[in-house]
Amino acid sequence: SSGDVPELPLAGIRVADFTAFWAGPLAAHVLAGLGADVIHMEGPRRPDGIRMNTLRRLTDADWWEWSPLFCGANTNKRGIAVDLSSADGHEIAMRLLATCDVMIENFSPRVVEQLGLGPDATMAANPRLVVVRMPAFGVSGPWRDRVGFAQTIEQASGLAFLTGYEGETPVMPNGMCDPIAGVHAAIAALVALQERELTGRGQVVETPMVGGALNTAAEQILEYASHQHLMRSAGNGSPFVEQAVLACAGDDEWVAITLPDEADRAALQSKTGATCVDQLAAWCAAHTAAEVEALGEQLGVPAARVAWAHEVVGFEQLVARNFFEDVTHPVTGTHPYIAFPVRFSAGPHRWNRRPSPTLGLDNDRVLLELGYEPSEIAGFGERGVIATA
Repeated sequence: SSGDVPELPLAGIRVADFTAFWAGPLAAHVLAGLGADVIHMEGPRRPDGIRMNTLRRLTDADWWEWSPLFCGANTNKRGIAVDLSSADGHEIAMRLLATCDVMIENFSPRVVEQLGLGPDATMAANPRLVVVRMPAFGVSGPWRDRVGFAQTIEQASGLAFLTGYEGETPVMPNGMCDPIAGVHAAIAALVALQERELTGRGQVVETPMVGGALNTAAEQILEYASHQHLMRSAGNGSPFVEQAVLACAGDDEWVAITLPDEADRAALQSKTGATCVDQLAAWCAAHTAAEVEALGEQLGVPAARVAWAHEVVGFEQLVARNFFEDVTHPVTGTHPYIAFPVRFSAGPHRWNRRPSPTLGLDNDRVLLELGYEPSEIAGFGERGVIATA
C-alpha cells in the first residue's frame, strides 16, 4: 500500500470461497475484511442460496441482489459465477485454486468430491493450499452425509432444548450457529496459514458446524455429566438470581430487571410496593419503560428497556464507535452495515470497504488473470459456463 492506507494483515493472500448461505460466506468474510483477495464462487443456475432470502419479488429485475444476508456477509469480496458441473467450469476452478492460498467450502462432503474438487485433487494441484471444510457434522462417520443449517445444529446440539418457556415447546434460536461456525472456521484458516509459514505445506482443516455449537452448549453437558441435572427451558429466568422481562405501559414495551439481593428488593419495595415479581409486573405495566429504567438507576437495581433490533443502528455508543459503516451497493443503494467487533490499531480502520459483488461481477477480470483469452471468455458466456444473471 502507499500513502495513508495501511497494509492490511492478509494482503497478498488469495482465497477461493466455494461457500453459500451464511456460515461459509461469513468465514471468508473475516478473511476478506483482513485484506485477503477473496473470490466468491457461485453457479449461474445455482447461485448462493442465501440470495433467495430476498426483499424483492422473483418477478422483479435483479431480485437476487436484494438479500441483506448476502450483501452483509460478502463485502470486500470479488465474485464469479461459473458452472462447476461443466468441464470448462471445472478447469476454471482448478486454475483458480492453483493461484490460491486458501479454499473454503461448505458443501456436503459428497458434493465437493462429485465435482472433482475434493482435497485429493486440489492439493495435488497446489500442495501449499489450505483447504477449509465446513460440513454440518464432519467428513467421516455415520452422520457424514447428513446436511444441516444453523437450525438443524441448534436442535442436534441441545441449544433449542433450553430456548423457550417452562412447559412449552422448545424454540429454535434461529441462526446463531451460522456465525459461530463461521468464526471458528476463520480462526482455523488463520492457524493453518501460520503453520504453512513454518512447514511450507498446506493442509486440510475440518470445522464441522456442530463443533462450534457444542462449545456453546457446553454448560448443559457439564451440568448433566457432573450432577445428572438436566437443564430445561427457563424463559427469561436464571438459576442464579431472580430476574424477569416485564411488560410496561405503551405498545409492546418491555424491561429486563434483576433482583440479586435483599437490599435491592427492599429498596424497590419502598418505591413500588412490590414484594414479589408478580406484584412488580403489575407496577411495571402502569409505568413506561423509561420510568422503570430511571428508578433502577436511582436505586442501583439493574433494569433496562428491551430494544428492538432495528433501533440498535441508532445507539449513541455504537454510532460514536463507528460500529456501523455506510456502504453503497450498485443495486440496493446506501445502507448501514455491521463492522467487525475487533479493533486493530494498525488497521483495517474501515471494515466494509467494498460492497458485495453482484452475480458474476468479476467474471472477465478474474478469468483474464487466470490466463484466458477474451475470445475464450466470450465463448464461456455464450455457452452458459459463466453468467451475470
